[in-house]
Amino acid sequence: MVFVQDRAWSADPHPALLRLSGILIGIAILTCVMLAASRFSFLPQSEEATP
Repeated sequence: MVFVQDRAWSADPHPALLRLSGILIGIAILTCVMLAASRFSFLPQSEEATP
């Protein structure tokens, strides 16, 4: 049995699979964005003083 908010209890797994796929797609997109952002340095790099 699956309960999706604003709906009655149902034995149909389709709404649950749609919600699960949406969550997994969101996590995948967030992972891609975080990996892309980690490749760029947004902080200014300090220059080392050379003697």
